[in-house]
Amino acid sequence: MPTDDTVRPPRHPDVDGRRAATRVLVIDDDWEDYLLIRSALEDLGRGRFACDYVADYAAGLEALRTAAHDVCLLDYRLGARSGLE
Repeated sequence: MPTDDTVRPPRHPDVDGRRAATRVLVIDDDWEDYLLIRSALEDLGRGRFACDYVADYAAGLEALRTAAHDVCLLDYRLGARSGLE
């Protein structure tokens, strides 16, 4: 059985020595879905996740280009665009 370190690469510690929060970008045109996702991540552990939100495809692409996120959660049906594009 693999150890936790072999499943997931270690994160760089934050300035005070603790693990930095996993940065999650949520791209979804439904604000309520974002609130549900954020709430679910908070339930997994306060401080373990930092969520950013954008509501459309173009803003999502810009956020991916300009900000460092560890994870991106993308709506499958994002207005006229597909989350698979």
